[in-house]
Amino acid sequence: MTQLDWQINDRWSTRYEWFYDTDRNLTERTATYLRYRNPAGHVLNLGYRWQLEGFDPSGDPEDQLGYDREEYDVSFAYRATPSLDLIGRYTYDNTNSRSLEQLAGIQWNDCCYGVQVAWREWLEDNDTANTIEDDYRDRGIFLTFVFKGLGGVGQGTDAFFEESIPGYQPTQF
Repeated sequence: MTQLDWQINDRWSTRYEWFYDTDRNLTERTATYLRYRNPAGHVLNLGYRWQLEGFDPSGDPEDQLGYDREEYDVSFAYRATPSLDLIGRYTYDNTNSRSLEQLAGIQWNDCCYGVQVAWREWLEDNDTANTIEDDYRDRGIFLTFVFKGLGGVGQGTDAFFEESIPGYQPTQF
């Protein structure tokens, strides 16, 4: 596995990943990313991934990819005001002409309370990557409501937002 990172300047960076199987003498996976980070809290990520049929990093035969897969990934976070963040992500499987994940979220944070709401639709592969026949769509709305100084109710979305949108730093409640 080779990974090259280049910090172009204080706002732009790129990453290239290359997974080469020396036993089979071929490239099994590549990925390229372009990332923008603005100190005001804005983030933009563009990504491209390609995986060879038969790619299996886990060693489990059911996780062995049954087809070449080409994916595109776009995600963003936009700090509209000091209290309001908007986020989104879209991942597309170009090989099978289908979306893999869609995410839209909003976070409001002021002196007395905070709210995070996210809508997400994603494709579950039913723990088998060798076929798309058993894949199914799932979706959900995730909500967190916090009264500052008293605690919160709901499933926390901070970690999920940070994981889905690389470089995003949600305003802490």
